[in-house]
Amino acid sequence: MKRKSLKAAAVAAVAGGLLFAGIQPAQAAQAVYHYESLGTCSQAAGRYAQSAAIEQYCTVDTYINGVPYRWRLMVNF
Repeated sequence: MKRKSLKAAAVAAVAGGLLFAGIQPAQAAQAVYHYESLGTCSQAAGRYAQSAAIEQYCTVDTYINGVPYRWRLMVNF
């Protein structure tokens, strides 16, 4: 009986250690979309916000000659 309780305690310690180590359970699917205008990205974000969680809202992804060229939208479903 004592051996079973030691094994259970060891399993609980390992499981607790994994949680504190930052290992998280499976998360929702994430999608990354790219747009060539901020207006288009904002419209898409509005549509996705109705059914999903916006992870990162219309962030400049690419610059050309110091001018924003492409925006990134990250969505969790």
